[in-house]
Amino acid sequence: MKKNDLPAWDLNMYPGLDSDEYKSNRCEMEKILADLSVLLKKDELWQGKSLKSLEEVIPLLNRAHDIYESLESYTYCSYSVQTDNVTALNALNALEESALPFNGILVRFKNRLADSQSSEKDWKESPILKDYLYFLKESLKEQKFQLSPLEEDLAADLSRSGGTAWGRLQESISSSLKTEWEEGEEKTVTQLRLLSTHADREIRKKAWKKELQCWESMEIPLAAALNGVKGFSHTLNSRRGYKTTLERSTHQAGMSQTTLEAMIGSMKKSLPDFRRFMKAKASAMGLERLSWYDTVAPLSNAKDEWTWDRARGFIIEHFSSLSPAYSDFARFCFDKNWIDAPPRKAKVGGAYCISFPLTEESRIMTNFSGSFSDVSTIAHELGHAWHHEVLKKAPALHRHYPMTLAETASIFSETLVFQACSKQASHHEKASLLDSTLMDSNQVITDILSRFLFEQELMERRSSGEVSPEELKQMMLQAQDLTYGEALSEDERHPWMWAVKGHYYNQDLGFYNFPYAFGLLFALGLYSLYEEMGSDFSELYTKVLLKTGQASAEDCAAEAGIDLRGQAFWDRSLGIIKKQIDEYCSLVQP
Repeated sequence: MKKNDLPAWDLNMYPGLDSDEYKSNRCEMEKILADLSVLLKKDELWQGKSLKSLEEVIPLLNRAHDIYESLESYTYCSYSVQTDNVTALNALNALEESALPFNGILVRFKNRLADSQSSEKDWKESPILKDYLYFLKESLKEQKFQLSPLEEDLAADLSRSGGTAWGRLQESISSSLKTEWEEGEEKTVTQLRLLSTHADREIRKKAWKKELQCWESMEIPLAAALNGVKGFSHTLNSRRGYKTTLERSTHQAGMSQTTLEAMIGSMKKSLPDFRRFMKAKASAMGLERLSWYDTVAPLSNAKDEWTWDRARGFIIEHFSSLSPAYSDFARFCFDKNWIDAPPRKAKVGGAYCISFPLTEESRIMTNFSGSFSDVSTIAHELGHAWHHEVLKKAPALHRHYPMTLAETASIFSETLVFQACSKQASHHEKASLLDSTLMDSNQVITDILSRFLFEQELMERRSSGEVSPEELKQMMLQAQDLTYGEALSEDERHPWMWAVKGHYYNQDLGFYNFPYAFGLLFALGLYSLYEEMGSDFSELYTKVLLKTGQASAEDCAAEAGIDLRGQAFWDRSLGIIKKQIDEYCSLVQP
């Protein structure tokens, strides 16, 4: 199948952005939000009858979330494959404006819940509330760290010209920053960073040097932006009663500080293994040690080309090892044109999976070019789609799971396909496959740990004053030294990674990255259970996925008999990667 013949998705949820059906759903959402605002503001509707009022609010919240998610998914899908579509962009902006009351509604709901005379015993006896105990209890916890409605409204308004605006500055600079590549030719920083996977080391080095020059030229405004974002976050989180921004981040991630410390502790212990991988990779490339621009470079120029039909067949075949239902679902997604595959002008890069609650469907966007990485990406996104499928009958409030658990099904699916491909690969193919997956793991464990350590120190310093560009660079290099260590050339690292990563500039999501490490290690832990249990695992796996929106990360893992609070589980998951490193070293080293 040629690239031009790759399947595009069928967005049949609405006839169009200007259709009566689309407009009708948006009007319904706006009416529900207006009704909720009235219901939550009027004291007389709560005095002496808070239980009844709570029973009225919950179904309205579910319906509003379902409609908004479906409208947003359709609008974003329309925009993402045609970013020059002004109609879609305007529709996205208009939809976001329509949904602005959501924030105030949730703030007032939590206050009403805290002030109500109802108890958990009352909720359990309510035919409506009994199914929402986790949501209600979590809402009460969040209310304790909540300002008054007027203050929260003010914080939301100020964030648009404060913390969020600083983030937009970083985004604007990083997306437009460019330099001369050769005479008469310019490249943006984004294009330079894409060359980090180029097979020619001299090109990678040239791109890395020019990228550093670009960041250095903008370090003053970017340092100001970073100080602005982190200062905004520190002030707001302190006012809300959090001891640190990290405390809020663990709450948002649905996990305890104990679990985070156990995971971070295991990640630190695993660093010698990852350094062993990097040294073996350096040796295989004829280098004494890796430089920054070698860390995600390919091991060789060899490519295993995958057609769309081959990828489709391979995924369907090996998803059946989990269960026939999983394989049948993948076939259904392919056959019903749920996947938009061809790269084309004005289509965004990367890949994503998005859900449509009203029609109980998903859609997947990817950019298929024929590499195994593309096959792995499809499997990853189909994992997200399966997660949506498992939860499609659940109410909206049970489908909102934290970032820590969001990658469970996707990485599990990716691992299924990788393991299947690895078993069939030749000696040379296996080395390349292992190199690819270990590069990803190295980014998720080693590099994310460096980002975590950097952000810890940044938040501590920012609480007492602004941090200069020079200090930021030294902090980043120190974090890289603590994680990459002697495996990475001391003179060729990346002191401006704090300017590169947009995640640092999200004022509402501090410590954005550690949930990715959680997702990888939790999915690998489940995969090891799958290897032990065989066909019996499928039922357990479904129970875990069903629980993701109704329990903490610890309680969700407990469904599978996993204790996240100690290092044993994390060590076991990292042990799977260690075995891959052992095999990789035996393959590439003489």
